Amino acid sequence: LRVLVERRIRPHPALGPLADLGLPDIRVILLRGEPVMAMMRVPTLASEGRANLHQGALGIGLRLRDGLAFRCVMKGRPICAHPDNGAPVTGFTMPLWDGVIDVARRAGAALPLAYLGVDVVLAEREGPLIMEVNVRPGLEIQNVNGRGLRRRLERLSAAQGERA
Repeated sequence: LRVLVERRIRPHPALGPLADLGLPDIRVILLRGEPVMAMMRVPTLASEGRANLHQGALGIGLRLRDGLAFRCVMKGRPICAHPDNGAPVTGFTMPLWDGVIDVARRAGAALPLAYLGVDVVLAEREGPLIMEVNVRPGLEIQNVNGRGLRRRLERLSAAQGERA
């Protein structure tokens, strides 16, 4: 008999009502170690407590420079409040934002991949923790942020080429 035991990660208390139904996560897209776009995925009753956008989790666009939550969508439609508890889903700044970006950058630097998505959670005691790294992080982050990735990737790629 083999058993896999994982430590339970409790959400950081600063997430408040956004963590009522499960553990939210933050996806940061990186190009050659530099953040390009970010979002938070928040579980709902519709997503059965999972942070999966296609199952009905909320996608909250996060501004890279300071972690400000500026836009939220559920199943592709913009919303203003959490559908299960009425909590605000925009207008707040993500706690421990510098730490989130730092761990995402360190994960990107540790892997031989030019383009990747790093999923980070805010743990109660530990702060930002890496949950996983995605080689093909998907494109839904564009819909959540209401902005395309292509121009951002091209600008960053050009800037990185100038520094090389």
